[in-house]
Amino acid sequence: MENIPLAEARKERDLGQKDVAAIMDVSVARVSQIEHGEVGSLDIIARYAA
Repeated sequence: MENIPLAEARKERDLGQKDVAAIMDVSVARVSQIEHGEVGSLDIIARYAA
């Protein structure tokens, strides 16, 4: 799997941070934190797996 920054992958799918926040049931601020690497990877995996 290619190492693509999360924000770039989101934009390639024509999604805004608000769209991703709604899908993940988190705040837009949380999506921003994730995209900037301010959240541990286990937290991200747990949210996507839920």
